[in-house]
Amino acid sequence: MNGSLFEQRFAETVHSVSEINGYVKEMISSVPVFGNLRIRGEISNCVKNTKGHIYFSLKDERSVIKAVIFAGSASNLKIKPENGMKVIAGGRLTVYEAGGVYQIVVSSIEADGKGALYEAYEKLKNKLEKEGLFSEKYKKKLPRYPMRIGVITSPTGAAVRDIVRTAGERWPVAEIVIYPATVQGIEAEGSLIRGVRYFEEEALVDVVIIGRGGGSIEDLWAFNSEALAREIANGMLPYVSAVGHETDFTICDFVCSVRAATPTGAAVAVTPQISEITVRINSFGQRAEKAIGNKLSLLSGRLTEISGKKVMRSPRDMIEEKLAVVNSGERSLNAAIGYALKERCGKISEYAGKLTALNPLSVLSRGYGAVFDSNGRILTEASEIRAGQKISVRMRDGKVDANVTSVEAINPKNS
Repeated sequence: MNGSLFEQRFAETVHSVSEINGYVKEMISSVPVFGNLRIRGEISNCVKNTKGHIYFSLKDERSVIKAVIFAGSASNLKIKPENGMKVIAGGRLTVYEAGGVYQIVVSSIEADGKGALYEAYEKLKNKLEKEGLFSEKYKKKLPRYPMRIGVITSPTGAAVRDIVRTAGERWPVAEIVIYPATVQGIEAEGSLIRGVRYFEEEALVDVVIIGRGGGSIEDLWAFNSEALAREIANGMLPYVSAVGHETDFTICDFVCSVRAATPTGAAVAVTPQISEITVRINSFGQRAEKAIGNKLSLLSGRLTEISGKKVMRSPRDMIEEKLAVVNSGERSLNAAIGYALKERCGKISEYAGKLTALNPLSVLSRGYGAVFDSNGRILTEASEIRAGQKISVRMRDGKVDANVTSVEAINPKNS
């Protein structure tokens, strides 16, 4: 009766929009089962605002319901909600009075069975693999002797202790630089990305280990981040993934230069064993010492051999002997030169006599003359001359021009 009277009076009163939304909110809040709901659905229209609140919708084949995760709860989530992910969201049903819509305020979220996460993982893995992010061209070679090793992990977990201990035992000369990161939950993705950017832009390290201890697929989900994978692939440093899962792989494993099954394995991968280096150095030292000893022995023998030579025992005597040889050679050379000059002077005199005998001027000096025609051609036969012809007669001390008045042939036999 009272309920009917309340309903009658409520219906007869004019209400504001705010009153109606407040009344509906109060009614929903008064139902105990609405205070602790678990709703199965697919995430869509997922966005995160600047305050850290996450808004999205949960949908199935026929309906959609609004959902919100406030910043205080978001940091405690195991997985980051993403569009297309099938989840079971836990929370309370309420009304957003300003918008006049009812929604679920989510306090927990989990994958709707392992298959949902693996499906999302395989989808992203195939996408990045097709883009070539797992190609060897993105993987950098690990340094042989790193002097500064970066580590992105939780500063309080067992993983960081294993890495520091193992690296310190194997290669104590290296400095370990730790970036304290969140490695689980919704904040982990951003924290890991900031760690990569820190080492790429600020810390001078030779190699970076990124990882955590083992855990469930939800615990490791931050290492399946597409944004994290792209940061690592585009970086200049070599990265070693140490997610601590023996059988399953994360996206981070595929994009890093090296994948280690455990944090300890990662520390082994990036550090040489100092005891082995010491053995090698000692071996090199012994080989160098032996080689130097052999060389010194050889040079000592050669020095002994050289010091036994006469030139080393008595260099003055050796110089005098060589000087005597030089003087003897000089005398022999002078004698040879004198003989050669004398011989050649004799031949020159001989040749000069012959030239003198053949010189036409010598013949002229004995009363003979040479006859030339007007063209300067020498005439040797009387038959070449005609009466009235002009000729020149060359004598020892001059030339006579004449006109021929007569030519008389002489028989050589009668001469």
